[in-house]
Amino acid sequence: MQGVILDPRYWLSLAVLVGVIVVAVVRDGEGNGAPGATVVPTATVPAAATPNATATAAVELDQKRSADLAAIASILEEYRAAHGSYPSTKDEFGTVCDMPFDSGCQLLSTSWKLPRNDGKYPYWWRSTGKAYTLFTRVETPLANNGCTVTTPPALAGLYLMCRNGGTR
Repeated sequence: MQGVILDPRYWLSLAVLVGVIVVAVVRDGEGNGAPGATVVPTATVPAAATPNATATAAVELDQKRSADLAAIASILEEYRAAHGSYPSTKDEFGTVCDMPFDSGCQLLSTSWKLPRNDGKYPYWWRSTGKAYTLFTRVETPLANNGCTVTTPPALAGLYLMCRNGGTR
Protein backbone atom coordinates (compact mmCIF):
# COMPACT_ATOMS: atom_id res chain seq x y z
CA MET A 1 0.00 0.00 0.00
CA GLN A 2 2.86 2.36 0.77
CA GLY A 3 4.13 1.92 -2.82
CA VAL A 4 0.78 3.04 -4.21
CA ILE A 5 0.70 6.16 -2.03
CA LEU A 6 4.20 7.17 -3.14
CA ASP A 7 3.43 6.58 -6.85
CA PRO A 8 3.19 10.03 -8.62
CA ARG A 9 0.31 8.77 -10.80
CA TYR A 10 -1.76 8.31 -7.64
CA TRP A 11 -1.00 11.85 -6.43
CA LEU A 12 -1.81 13.39 -9.79
CA SER A 13 -5.22 11.68 -9.88
CA LEU A 14 -5.91 12.70 -6.29
CA ALA A 15 -4.87 16.32 -6.97
CA VAL A 16 -7.20 16.52 -9.99
CA LEU A 17 -10.09 15.05 -7.97
CA VAL A 18 -9.55 17.51 -5.10
CA GLY A 19 -9.34 20.40 -7.61
CA VAL A 20 -12.64 19.43 -9.21
CA ILE A 21 -14.35 19.21 -5.82
CA VAL A 22 -13.00 22.61 -4.72
CA VAL A 23 -14.13 24.27 -7.96
CA ALA A 24 -17.60 22.71 -7.65
CA VAL A 25 -18.01 23.90 -4.06
CA VAL A 26 -16.78 27.41 -4.83
CA ARG A 27 -18.99 27.77 -7.92
CA ASP A 28 -22.06 26.45 -6.09
CA GLY A 29 -21.96 29.27 -3.56
CA GLU A 30 -20.64 31.92 -5.95
CA GLY A 31 -22.41 35.25 -5.95
CA ASN A 32 -24.50 34.81 -2.81
CA GLY A 33 -22.06 33.61 -0.16
CA ALA A 34 -24.30 30.72 0.89
CA PRO A 35 -22.91 27.26 0.14
CA GLY A 36 -25.47 25.07 -1.56
CA ALA A 37 -27.86 27.93 -2.31
CA THR A 38 -29.40 28.11 -5.74
CA VAL A 39 -28.07 30.90 -7.90
CA VAL A 40 -30.73 32.44 -10.14
CA PRO A 41 -29.23 34.16 -13.17
CA THR A 42 -30.66 37.55 -14.04
CA ALA A 43 -30.82 39.13 -17.46
CA THR A 44 -29.71 42.65 -18.15
CA VAL A 45 -31.84 44.51 -20.64
CA PRO A 46 -29.68 46.54 -23.05
CA ALA A 47 -30.50 50.18 -23.40
CA ALA A 48 -32.73 50.89 -26.38
CA ALA A 49 -31.30 53.01 -29.15
CA THR A 50 -32.62 56.53 -29.13
CA PRO A 51 -34.85 57.49 -32.06
CA ASN A 52 -32.30 60.11 -33.21
CA ALA A 53 -29.45 57.57 -33.21
CA THR A 54 -31.56 55.09 -35.16
CA ALA A 55 -32.65 57.72 -37.70
CA THR A 56 -29.06 58.92 -38.12
CA ALA A 57 -27.81 55.37 -38.69
CA ALA A 58 -30.54 54.80 -41.30
CA VAL A 59 -29.63 58.01 -43.15
CA GLU A 60 -25.93 57.11 -43.09
CA LEU A 61 -26.63 53.60 -44.40
CA ASP A 62 -28.80 55.00 -47.20
CA GLN A 63 -26.03 57.48 -48.09
CA LYS A 64 -23.54 54.59 -48.27
CA ARG A 65 -25.92 52.66 -50.51
CA SER A 66 -26.34 55.66 -52.83
CA ALA A 67 -22.56 56.13 -53.04
CA ASP A 68 -22.11 52.40 -53.71
CA LEU A 69 -24.64 52.47 -56.58
CA ALA A 70 -22.78 55.48 -58.03
CA ALA A 71 -19.50 53.54 -57.78
CA ILE A 72 -21.04 50.47 -59.47
CA ALA A 73 -22.46 52.71 -62.24
CA SER A 74 -19.01 54.21 -62.77
CA ILE A 75 -17.46 50.72 -63.00
CA LEU A 76 -20.20 49.70 -65.46
CA GLU A 77 -19.35 52.70 -67.67
CA GLU A 78 -15.64 51.81 -67.55
CA TYR A 79 -16.51 48.23 -68.49
CA ARG A 80 -18.67 49.39 -71.42
CA ALA A 81 -15.89 51.69 -72.65
CA ALA A 82 -13.44 48.76 -72.62
CA HIS A 83 -15.76 46.04 -73.97
CA GLY A 84 -18.38 47.84 -76.05
CA SER A 85 -21.34 46.79 -73.88
CA TYR A 86 -22.34 46.18 -70.29
CA PRO A 87 -22.23 42.64 -68.89
CA SER A 88 -25.64 41.12 -69.57
CA THR A 89 -27.98 39.44 -67.14
CA LYS A 90 -30.14 38.56 -70.18
CA ASP A 91 -32.65 41.05 -68.75
CA GLU A 92 -33.02 38.89 -65.63
CA PHE A 93 -32.50 40.09 -62.05
CA GLY A 94 -29.26 39.18 -60.35
CA THR A 95 -27.03 40.28 -57.53
CA VAL A 96 -23.90 42.29 -58.18
CA CYS A 97 -21.31 39.55 -57.64
CA ASP A 98 -22.84 38.29 -54.41
CA MET A 99 -22.03 34.79 -55.67
CA PRO A 100 -18.87 33.94 -57.63
CA PHE A 101 -20.85 32.94 -60.74
CA ASP A 102 -22.99 36.11 -60.91
CA SER A 103 -22.68 38.04 -64.17
CA GLY A 104 -21.82 41.14 -62.13
CA CYS A 105 -18.51 39.49 -61.23
CA GLN A 106 -17.33 40.38 -64.76
CA LEU A 107 -16.97 43.92 -63.40
CA LEU A 108 -14.08 42.73 -61.23
CA SER A 109 -11.96 42.77 -64.41
CA THR A 110 -12.45 46.56 -64.38
CA SER A 111 -12.17 47.22 -60.63
CA TRP A 112 -11.49 45.12 -57.56
CA LYS A 113 -13.23 47.85 -55.53
CA LEU A 114 -16.66 46.71 -56.73
CA PRO A 115 -19.24 47.29 -53.96
CA ARG A 116 -21.26 44.08 -53.68
CA ASN A 117 -23.46 44.75 -50.67
CA ASP A 118 -24.25 47.30 -47.99
CA GLY A 119 -22.84 45.14 -45.22
CA LYS A 120 -26.12 43.25 -44.80
CA TYR A 121 -27.87 42.88 -48.12
CA PRO A 122 -26.56 42.39 -51.66
CA TYR A 123 -27.02 44.95 -54.40
CA TRP A 124 -29.20 43.84 -57.32
CA TRP A 125 -29.13 44.67 -61.00
CA ARG A 126 -30.63 43.91 -64.37
CA SER A 127 -28.94 44.42 -67.73
CA THR A 128 -29.66 43.91 -71.41
CA GLY A 129 -26.05 44.68 -72.35
CA LYS A 130 -27.21 48.06 -73.70
CA ALA A 131 -28.86 49.39 -70.54
CA TYR A 132 -28.87 48.53 -66.85
CA THR A 133 -30.71 49.26 -63.63
CA LEU A 134 -29.12 48.93 -60.19
CA PHE A 135 -31.33 48.26 -57.17
CA THR A 136 -30.83 48.53 -53.43
CA ARG A 137 -33.13 48.55 -50.46
CA VAL A 138 -33.24 51.70 -48.33
CA GLU A 139 -34.36 52.41 -44.80
CA THR A 140 -36.43 55.50 -45.57
CA PRO A 141 -38.79 56.00 -48.52
CA LEU A 142 -37.64 58.36 -51.27
CA ALA A 143 -39.89 60.78 -53.15
CA ASN A 144 -38.20 59.76 -56.42
CA ASN A 145 -36.45 56.43 -56.02
CA GLY A 146 -35.28 56.22 -59.64
CA CYS A 147 -36.96 52.87 -60.24
CA THR A 148 -38.47 52.98 -63.73
CA VAL A 149 -38.69 49.25 -64.39
CA THR A 150 -39.97 46.16 -62.62
CA THR A 151 -38.07 45.44 -59.41
CA PRO A 152 -36.54 42.15 -58.24
CA PRO A 153 -39.07 39.87 -56.53
CA ALA A 154 -36.64 39.48 -53.62
CA LEU A 155 -37.05 43.21 -52.94
CA ALA A 156 -40.84 43.32 -53.27
CA GLY A 157 -42.54 45.43 -50.64
CA LEU A 158 -39.32 47.17 -49.53
CA TYR A 159 -38.31 50.79 -49.92
CA LEU A 160 -35.94 50.94 -52.89
CA MET A 161 -33.42 53.17 -54.61
CA CYS A 162 -32.49 52.57 -58.25
CA ARG A 163 -29.91 53.89 -60.67
CA ASN A 164 -30.31 53.54 -64.43
CA GLY A 165 -27.74 53.75 -67.21
CA GLY A 166 -27.28 53.09 -70.91
CA THR A 167 -29.98 53.32 -73.54
CA ARG A 168 -33.16 51.29 -73.54
